[in-house]
Amino acid sequence: MIFTDFWFKDSNDFRSDLSIKDIEKRYINGNLEIFGIIDNHGKVNWENIVVEAELFENNGKFLDEIRGSICTNLSPNSSEHFKISSKEFPQSRWNLISELKVKVSDAYHSKF
Repeated sequence: MIFTDFWFKDSNDFRSDLSIKDIEKRYINGNLEIFGIIDNHGKVNWENIVVEAELFENNGKFLDEIRGSICTNLSPNSSEHFKISSKEFPQSRWNLISELKVKVSDAYHSKF
C-alpha cells in the first residue's frame, strides 16, 4: 500500500490544528457558494482538507450539507481562502437558510 506508506491520517490532530473563520454565503445564478479562511495553528503541513457546511432553517431543522476538498498544502501558522459550492441550488431552499455551521471534517499530512 504505497498510499498509506506516504500519507497517514491522524484523526485527532486536524481538529485541533485547523480552524475556519470569516464565513460568508452567496447565492449567484442558482449556485450556493460558501467562502471562508482556514487557519493552521499546528506544527505540520495539512493537505487534502475537506470542508463541510451544514445548512439549517430558522427552527433548527437540517436543510442540506455541502462538502468540498481544498487541494492545498497548508503550512504551520498559515491561512488559505476557500470556496465550496452547490450547483443548481433551489432558491426556495436558499430563502430558508438561517444558520450555517462550517467545519473541517477531514485532512491528511505526509510523513515528509
